[in-house]
Amino acid sequence: MKTDALIDAIVASGGAAQTRSVRRRYAVMLAVGTVVVLSGAPMDPLLALAAATVAAGALAGLHDPAAALLAAVPTSAGRRRAHRLALLVPVAAVAWTGLLAAARLDDGWSAGWPVGPLVALLMTGIAVATWAPQGWAVTAAVALPPAWAVIDRLLGRSDGVGGWFAEWVLSVWALHPWAVVVPAGALAVAGWRR
Repeated sequence: MKTDALIDAIVASGGAAQTRSVRRRYAVMLAVGTVVVLSGAPMDPLLALAAATVAAGALAGLHDPAAALLAAVPTSAGRRRAHRLALLVPVAAVAWTGLLAAARLDDGWSAGWPVGPLVALLMTGIAVATWAPQGWAVTAAVALPPAWAVIDRLLGRSDGVGGWFAEWVLSVWALHPWAVVVPAGALAVAGWRR
């Protein structure tokens, strides 16, 4: 009975349509990644941007068009957010696995399966969505991962940025992802009832 109510709530709020849209975007990213691998171009810069895009796509599903309607229901916004994440995180995990599989075809699987950067960007976005004001929480959460990845690529590799600043501020999500996951997770948990 609870599962039926959950599915009805998600469909009523447009979650099913958003999930299909996210899956289509991930399929396009997987196709682009495969073309890049087949062309012989290096995948590492593309993987950083792909991690940001996958995280942003999953975070876009946090948009709750029925929030005003469901505000009168005793289900909290945190619980609705958890339901959406329960649906979107597995889709993001499958998309990320597919992208990594395509990227690792050319290097003989020697580079491993880095999930830390994706988790760091997702947790940061969830923390932002939890604490940002209601009107633009999802927009800020979706904008953060690609902005952080692009700023890292543009400024983190330049000669004018100090080594510690580039490593521990700009590139921390990619180089030391668990240093981002722990505080972002703590912030998300602390504000979950907001």
